[in-house]
Amino acid sequence: EVDPVTFLSYTTGILGQRLVRKLCPHCIEEYDPDPGMISHYFGTMPDDVPFLRGRGCSMCNYEGYKGRTVLAELWTITEEELSKVNNIGNAYEVRTNAIAGGLYSFYLDGIKKLQNRETTLEQLVKTVPNIEKERDMHKSRMYRKTASAIQRLERYRVGR
Repeated sequence: EVDPVTFLSYTTGILGQRLVRKLCPHCIEEYDPDPGMISHYFGTMPDDVPFLRGRGCSMCNYEGYKGRTVLAELWTITEEELSKVNNIGNAYEVRTNAIAGGLYSFYLDGIKKLQNRETTLEQLVKTVPNIEKERDMHKSRMYRKTASAIQRLERYRVGR
């Protein structure tokens, strides 16, 4: 059995990945998704996110999707977060603290994939775990720390 604190003290970061279907670039069209789905993922209608789908064409075998792309989640563990883990009893609190510390989550990467016209809201709703909890945890800090989390991930991707 491995002690979680010992494990984390030797860990510099944790990366999670999930695959989502990628929109076919030849037949993308804007549409108005189900309001319930928007509410489920975002809570309220976002201003800066285009809602797209693949119409279906001969290039994608009339499916609207062509290939897959990765949703990534990156937690770079700081000394402060590590010290908090010692005093936390459950995974929800660890995750809440990680988000407060700048965790770049599946939820944030999903928003970025929508903004970059790579996938659909339906794909994110199917793929991102615990959307409501993620959304609520991020809403408390999302717009003041999203830019720094995205910058950290971009620096990490460029540096590798």
